[in-house]
Amino acid sequence: LWPAPARFDPERFTPENEKQIPRYAYMPFGGGPRVCIGNSFALMEAHLILATLAQRFCFRLAGETAVATNPQVTMSPRGGLPVRVVAR
Repeated sequence: LWPAPARFDPERFTPENEKQIPRYAYMPFGGGPRVCIGNSFALMEAHLILATLAQRFCFRLAGETAVATNPQVTMSPRGGLPVRVVAR
């Protein structure tokens, strides 16, 4: 589907590149009349997990890392963002 599929590349989903993705290339819950009945539940569960992580942990930059930005369609850190997870 993509070149280097294991590499994280948010640029794949820019409006320009989105037009090149086949319509049904990625359907985690299926589509049409036989769409997965767990679709809404799975998305709600993902929100709850993220909220629980935010309640129970602090996410801090690892060390004195200077964050270089990569201004594209969306702002993202250049070269990743090393973080340290600390229990609250």
